[in-house]
Amino acid sequence: MAKTYLKNGFHVGWGEARYAEPQHVRRRVGVRCAHPNLPGYFEMGSKNYLKNSLPPYLTGRVPRSTACAASRIGARSAPCISSNVPRRERGVALITAMLVVAIAATVAAYVSLDQQVWLRQAQNLSDRAQAEVVRAAAEEWAITLLDKDAKNRTDDDLTQNWAKGLPPIPVEGGQLTGQIMDAQGRFNINNLVLRNSASDKGVFRNLLEAQSIDPNLINAVMDWIDPDSDSRTPDGAEDIDYLQLPTPYRTANQPMQSVDELRLVHGFTPAMVEKLRPFLTALPQATSINVNTAPPEVLSALFSLPVSAIDPIISGRPYKSASEIATKVQPLLGSGTQMPQAETYGTASSYFYVNVDTLFGRYRGTTQTLIKRTPGATSQVLWHSRRLPADVLAALNKAVKKADTSAAGKM
Repeated sequence: MAKTYLKNGFHVGWGEARYAEPQHVRRRVGVRCAHPNLPGYFEMGSKNYLKNSLPPYLTGRVPRSTACAASRIGARSAPCISSNVPRRERGVALITAMLVVAIAATVAAYVSLDQQVWLRQAQNLSDRAQAEVVRAAAEEWAITLLDKDAKNRTDDDLTQNWAKGLPPIPVEGGQLTGQIMDAQGRFNINNLVLRNSASDKGVFRNLLEAQSIDPNLINAVMDWIDPDSDSRTPDGAEDIDYLQLPTPYRTANQPMQSVDELRLVHGFTPAMVEKLRPFLTALPQATSINVNTAPPEVLSALFSLPVSAIDPIISGRPYKSASEIATKVQPLLGSGTQMPQAETYGTASSYFYVNVDTLFGRYRGTTQTLIKRTPGATSQVLWHSRRLPADVLAALNKAVKKADTSAAGKM
């Protein structure tokens, strides 16, 4: 048999060097250990091979490393043990590697998403903080403007500086828009109990009828505000009625804090409240309606006239006193129709709404502040609350109306 020594990647035997694959080649054929003291000594068979041809062990089953290991332990001419890795084990290793990669990718994506969310939250908080500072500055601007106006005038109308509004003003990193509105240009719903006059009740009934709402619901509103537990009829409601609801609650038994509270009153729906919102306000004390700033619907309810007959009253604004208003309105009233009580209307206001819209980055905020102006003293903020932006509120009201129309059609 031809005997060959394997050294540095070459078969060396009988003075002849033949090309051989490196020792890391895994599979060999016809190889067995020939000498225990020569790890690189192999018996290759008697067949001669041409120079640079592949050795026969490339298609075999026994790895050279196993043959060498057998020779080291003195296993003369012992058959080498096969170390083939079964295909099933190789598949498990591949799946394990894929799982590791998938887990690593998932963790990396989660960390990246978490970081993006954190950055977005930090930016939103920063934008909101800037918006709050600007909102507070806008309130101070409104207070200064109202106090300055009170020093020069005793009446309020829509031609004065406070009523002109604040156009969109660019500020560092955002934009500001503001407007002052006369809260006494609307009917104060708390007048129903705080003053409890026939004129106030008549104004509210007229507003309800103009919006196609049952005027008897005035009793439920008065029961909600008054401090007693006696239910008015018809359509009144006290604690015993509200405690029987699926979600029970009690009446407030105090003046309303905002028009939104009307949603809780028996018989009122969100759609009804949105219809009445432009014409109502909720103030802590009894107030008169400022004829100089009231919309036509409120003037119509105040003087019991159709909206089409209000134009002469609006064209005569601004008025300087209640007597001037009476002189203008009395000829418009039909026979048998009396003017409302003098305390029901006037030309001066003490309560104002300040609406501020801010836009900073992705943050958009709308707030409404109620300011009380006292002659000879600095105006004070009674409360401020967050509101939906005007366009969002309009879309919401439209959706509510559509839902009500659909429900009415099914009935």
